[in-house]
Amino acid sequence: MAHPYSKPYVSIIALFALSACSGGGTSNTGPEAFTSVADLPENGTVTFSGKSVTADFIASLDTGEVALTSVNSDADGALSIDLNNRLITAAHISGNGADTSFDTANGDSVVANSGLIGITSAAGDSIAVFIDPTTSTLDHSTFGFWMDGYPRGGHASNANVTGTLGVGSYGVTTAASNMPTSGSATYVGSSIGFAKSSDGDPYVTASDITMTTSDFSTMTINSSNTYGTSLITGDRAMPELNFSGTGSINGSGFDASVTATAASGAVNGQFYGPGAREIGGTFELSGPNTDYIGAFGAK
Repeated sequence: MAHPYSKPYVSIIALFALSACSGGGTSNTGPEAFTSVADLPENGTVTFSGKSVTADFIASLDTGEVALTSVNSDADGALSIDLNNRLITAAHISGNGADTSFDTANGDSVVANSGLIGITSAAGDSIAVFIDPTTSTLDHSTFGFWMDGYPRGGHASNANVTGTLGVGSYGVTTAASNMPTSGSATYVGSSIGFAKSSDGDPYVTASDITMTTSDFSTMTINSSNTYGTSLITGDRAMPELNFSGTGSINGSGFDASVTATAASGAVNGQFYGPGAREIGGTFELSGPNTDYIGAFGAK
């Protein structure tokens, strides 16, 4: 009988491409802070600073279900990537103790397709999905999801395993002195996240995100067309996770209370780039038998 965790890595990574970038390893230039996509080096290490939501989880090897045991919201986080000929060959993600690293020199795989990066550890127990900063339409930010300690079999039945997961938004925050104080704006983008649904399955999710403001004092945010790839069964639309809400803008940040059919919670975000050209942030929602976290970016 197939182990309940034998499918997820195939289905998730297949969303990106069939061929992986390999080789390279780290370059000989020192790390530098991210400033913009235009300034990314051909070779070197670049560090993105931002915010994350992280969680500890327990996974049942019998049912495949994942339960979040603790969630840490709006914590400082960072993403570092190694570039070789402008291809990502390694990544380190940190956020409130939910840290993980990948390196193609150690046999980990990095798959790039359609503006996304899919990363899988050689052991198959860690995955990450990020907007590819080298090809993204976002100029000043990136975002994504990671999961560490996810089982792929080889464990005794009637057992549980533990791990960590997280989502993060990273970029160059707009200086408060450079924020607009009047006027209107609409930002359109997408999200990547993780959901433990009431049907019992854990999902990697994606959705469309729209945020509007009429005065750079208040804002409205909506998530729509939410879709999930189950780590156990298959893909499905998840309209019960579409959310909307209103909030306020303070300095170069914003926060909102949001509600979906299956859950409710909060969005925390920031403006990125000169003159608030982009936005990004994280969200955390919970409801009966439902946990949903994600990160987003828009311009």
